[in-house]
Amino acid sequence: MPKSDIGVAPASPTDEPPQTIEAGASMPPLTRRFVIGGTLAASSAAAKSLPSRPSDTSRQCQTWLAVSAELDRLTLAWQDEECRLVKLPGWFAMSEAAQRGLPDALTLFELGDQIQRLIPQRWALLEHIEQLPARDFHDVAAKLTVATRVIALEEPQGHQLLVAAMSEFGQHPCPHCGGSLLRKG
Repeated sequence: MPKSDIGVAPASPTDEPPQTIEAGASMPPLTRRFVIGGTLAASSAAAKSLPSRPSDTSRQCQTWLAVSAELDRLTLAWQDEECRLVKLPGWFAMSEAAQRGLPDALTLFELGDQIQRLIPQRWALLEHIEQLPARDFHDVAAKLTVATRVIALEEPQGHQLLVAAMSEFGQHPCPHCGGSLLRKG
């Protein structure tokens, strides 16, 4: 009969080394050490296959992207309100104080105030992100994602190149965990 490589771990250092068992033969009794060793090996392998927890760098980048997306949303809403209000007779002739006093303009100025609070927060986050180290490829990808948003309006050609590079970067698996290098979110 052919032999397999199934063996039984010794119960103590003085026990015999693992034996080779013929296929079809019954398994010898399992020892406590063998069961514990197998459990540890299985849990270790499972832990390596799980995605790692995002680092502070990745979390800060995700926060910056969320703040930036909120600014985009608020700005579009502000533009819609402004387009509606400029149709009011004498809108441009009014002072800002008079405009703020109009009930129809309340939403416009609330949106503007929110935007003015978020802009410094976004820049402060960006300055902080620049100082954070990239722990792994995920952090590098997170920083590159932020960079694409920062230069989107400033340098369209540079933005296109960076987006293409990010797309190519995202097509390759992480060499450590096998997952996507670009985190969703």
